[in-house]
Amino acid sequence: MSLTLKYTGKLLSSLLERDVKGQSFYPYIPSDELIEVVNHAIYLRRPLLIKGEPGCGKSSLAHAVAYELGLPYEFWYVKSTSRAQDGLYNYDAVGRLHDAQLAAHLPTKQLSSNPNEVERYIQLGPLGRSIQNEQRTVLLIDDIDRADIDFPNDLLQVLDMMRLDIDETRDRFQAKEGAEPIIFITSNDEKPLPEAFLRRCLFHYINFPSAEQLKMIVDTHFQLLSTPELINAAVEYYLNLRKLEVGRKLSIRSLLDHFRLLLLDSPDEALAKISRENSNLLIQLDLSGKIQDTGSKSEIKASNAVEVFYSYSHKDGKLRDKLETQLSLLKREGFIKSWYDRNISAGVEWSKEIDMHLTSAHIILLLVSPDFIASDYCYGIEMMKALERHEHEEARVIPIILRPTDWNTAPFGKLAALPRDGKAVTIWNNRDQAFLDVAKGIRKVIQELTQIQ
Repeated sequence: MSLTLKYTGKLLSSLLERDVKGQSFYPYIPSDELIEVVNHAIYLRRPLLIKGEPGCGKSSLAHAVAYELGLPYEFWYVKSTSRAQDGLYNYDAVGRLHDAQLAAHLPTKQLSSNPNEVERYIQLGPLGRSIQNEQRTVLLIDDIDRADIDFPNDLLQVLDMMRLDIDETRDRFQAKEGAEPIIFITSNDEKPLPEAFLRRCLFHYINFPSAEQLKMIVDTHFQLLSTPELINAAVEYYLNLRKLEVGRKLSIRSLLDHFRLLLLDSPDEALAKISRENSNLLIQLDLSGKIQDTGSKSEIKASNAVEVFYSYSHKDGKLRDKLETQLSLLKREGFIKSWYDRNISAGVEWSKEIDMHLTSAHIILLLVSPDFIASDYCYGIEMMKALERHEHEEARVIPIILRPTDWNTAPFGKLAALPRDGKAVTIWNNRDQAFLDVAKGIRKVIQELTQIQ
């Protein structure tokens, strides 16, 4: 693929560097997959929708791309009251009316603005400026899910045509060929986005950084100011704190702020302090029965039931119920406690409740079917979060193939699936036998996690 503009994700050598607007710039370390999808968005001239848990670096990506490519940078921070029109332009009708009233009583020379010059009362928004600019511009539309549910649909025509129509002046601005804005859109999934809008965007889910990536981020931000031992201890403390505070999402910024405070002391004092804090935290983790690190593997205290999370399409609800029935003995023996979205009480914010249990679960069952693959929430959010925790050895992800579907090349395709050989439950001659095979597989995993003989 030949690109005039190509993002490489190269690291910056100095924290004193500034972007094209003179703003301080912080190093951004993208994954290879993220670099690739950014270049796809640049080449295809399509908006890139970025999701991921708060604090994982979604909003910083656009700034990093603009900095590296030396392009103008516009940002549009969406609020609950934002309208699509705000991003295009605003017309000051009240100001023009005021000037028109003054013009009726004052000579033209004494007027600061001529009410007949309508363009003086037009102020372009970030999207309007990006379209009008003859140089390709990087635009960030941040937290699009905060706005009204109709907000994304109101942007569809503009994103398709890359054209700005100003009704009051009858002006029309078409983005210059090759100068279409590079648009990044972020979402925290506070509200679902319309299907028509999702179809017009490329999509990428940013996983929370691994321990090694966090160490690289800290080292890049505090070059020559720290030691590898202090960085390792701070990252270990931070990850343990994330395990303990399940309901509260600690961002990368929290880690960097904490590390900045550690640097107020000498390296030896800071290392001693963070080591004490981490020891206290490990005691709390042990008392709370959370996952505790022993070497490179994560184990569960055998005295506590393993929490099992079901990620599934509601169209497979009956099959999920059959599976849970087959797991009844594990429940009665006190080995597992299961959770799925039908357990959410009335009046509770469902997305936060799901995320809380998805973050605390020890085993995450992906109930795979064509409807699971087609679900943006199951596939794009729950599955990606589950695989992130599996990669960090915080949980075990088990694909359960309910119905025949093309799943082997999916992100979870590298994991061993149940029933045995990945044979879908619905094509077994006896479905009870299929679910029994699944239950035996899950029991084996629990024995590995809890070291039950």
